[in-house]
Amino acid sequence: MAATKYCYFQDDDWMIKHLRSMYSNFLRFPNLIHTDTNADVYSSTNWKWCFFDDDIDLHSCYSWVGTGAFTSRENVLKFLKMTSKTEMSSLEFIYGDMYFTTYLNQVPYQLENSLIELPQENGFSLTGKDRMLNKLYMHKALIRLYNYLSLLKSKNNNNPSTQMIEDTKEFSPTLYERDVRSPCHNDKCLFLTNKHSFPNVKLFKYKPYINISESERLHSSFFNTQHFISYPYSHAVDNDNSTAWISQDVIRKDDYIGLDLLLPMPVPLTFNLIIDHKSDYFNHLSIQISHDGSAWIQLSPSPKLDISSLSSTKNNLLSCKFRIRETGFRFLKLVSTRDWNFTFSIYDFAFDGVDNEVIDDTVNNILGNNDNDSGD
Repeated sequence: MAATKYCYFQDDDWMIKHLRSMYSNFLRFPNLIHTDTNADVYSSTNWKWCFFDDDIDLHSCYSWVGTGAFTSRENVLKFLKMTSKTEMSSLEFIYGDMYFTTYLNQVPYQLENSLIELPQENGFSLTGKDRMLNKLYMHKALIRLYNYLSLLKSKNNNNPSTQMIEDTKEFSPTLYERDVRSPCHNDKCLFLTNKHSFPNVKLFKYKPYINISESERLHSSFFNTQHFISYPYSHAVDNDNSTAWISQDVIRKDDYIGLDLLLPMPVPLTFNLIIDHKSDYFNHLSIQISHDGSAWIQLSPSPKLDISSLSSTKNNLLSCKFRIRETGFRFLKLVSTRDWNFTFSIYDFAFDGVDNEVIDDTVNNILGNNDNDSGD
């Protein structure tokens, strides 16, 4: 058993480039497992593979841990206890990664970005047969969890004076309270937005007689995820003006985009936002900063916005640069103060003004990676 408070999982056939930003968000919410995946899989783990039933406090989404996952030692112990309580067989334990996130009965905090798969011969889960086996054990995990929660609820209802003390409530921030979406290309920030990309997962109440493939079909017939796969969150911060995150829903009052800079900024910063919006959008923004991501301060007067057209691009993109002279803040968001009849179309959102060594040294100190603290 691990001696440290936190654990990290990853398969050896993937290159994970954004550990620092994922770990930074995990430290904010260590009660929730954090996973890293690409847009295609994200559209399943946040929609097709989410299973809810409020009657028994089922609120679980399956997420694979092979492409990078941080979790607490406490969650690992909880999983091991659940394997005993649900009497998992030794064969099922071999497929434990198909059970792990499901058995925690909490929606993983998932970040979406591009991944690099390393070619390996005899790689697991490459064939259609292997994928069907994975879905089979994903379904087995759900049935075991469903039966366990149903039994727990039944015992508590029948004997209210001797209720089994077990917390089955959904942890905060819940799925629809979250706004951290993707790591920036250089692993020095995280993209924020309150805009969700899929329908409410509670539209489908989980039924144990519906297998995973059928559940996928039902979800796909209700909502097509291809738009998100083509224009995912990560395209807003990938340092590529030819790609974009485009929301499916129009911008409404109080919708926002923003950045988590991972640490309090010691010097003034210049931000650059490249969008395909009407220029009037910039006249109706509230620019806000925060130290903790919860309490926000509106900048007044608002920073001067330097807006120009990027004539070299095929779209009529606008570049907006602004400088924030305040220091010590970690979070920034741009809040729309009115409704619009167009969607978010974010081609890039970045910042500069801090020497890379300053960021690296400060982040390492915060995350406990300073070589001087190694004890050698």
